[in-house]
Amino acid sequence: MTLDGPIPGIPGAAMRQVPSLPAELPDGIRVGPFAQAKPGVLLLCVPGVARYLVCGGTSIDIAVEPDADPGAVLLYLRGGARGALTLQRGELPLHAATLVAPGGSQGLSICGVSGAGKSTMAAELVRRGWALVADDMTRVTWEEGAGVLAWPGDGVIKLWNDACTRAGLDTASLLRVREEMDKYFWDVPTLPKPAPLGTIVELRHDGPFGLTDVTGAAGMALLSENTFRRPHIVALGRAQDHVRIVGRVAAQCRILRLTGARTVPLAELADRIAAI
Repeated sequence: MTLDGPIPGIPGAAMRQVPSLPAELPDGIRVGPFAQAKPGVLLLCVPGVARYLVCGGTSIDIAVEPDADPGAVLLYLRGGARGALTLQRGELPLHAATLVAPGGSQGLSICGVSGAGKSTMAAELVRRGWALVADDMTRVTWEEGAGVLAWPGDGVIKLWNDACTRAGLDTASLLRVREEMDKYFWDVPTLPKPAPLGTIVELRHDGPFGLTDVTGAAGMALLSENTFRRPHIVALGRAQDHVRIVGRVAAQCRILRLTGARTVPLAELADRIAAI
């Protein structure tokens, strides 16, 4: 992936590689171990990897550290930097993998905390013929006349080695997410245009295996809890926009919670999701 040019799935936004970026953001607020933010601007400084300056929902400048791990550079670009850019636009960066069923027209997002199994499930559904929209972080928008849309990502799924084995992938040909991790980027074709988002399923490990609808204020809370880089919202000056987009998505999409996700085999879990 080049570090110069349009940002996939975010029309009107571009990235560029620059020689250097500052280590501090004037008047910025710390919003994590590597990030500082203020309205309209986020500076992400990852030691030994890169610095990312995200501005106005339209641009990401990237200053790569000498001898940086290429996978790590892409990891933070596709995650924290792209998530901040989405928040700056008043949109929803949902911590979710999104796919469209064979012959279907609406997207289904699988959200959850890190390690919930979103990407592993996405790989299993791709193997069954589902089309990938985005993995890990899905940009969700609301437009008058179009409703809620899920936008295509960078065309990769991040998989641990055991998930690669299940998918029949040779890890020798894949880029590691980070040099010290047994996790890999798998290139997967994505839909060429955004998909109407119809259903959002939260994967949970706790409780007995079962699927329940989540409606009203509880549905909005679920979406907010599964927002990528949620602590950045207030510092970026987007609290009201966040409430607005969460409300619109909750009003239009069916939201469900699937508990006990690790109590059944992957194939059975995929069957349950595919049957929704």
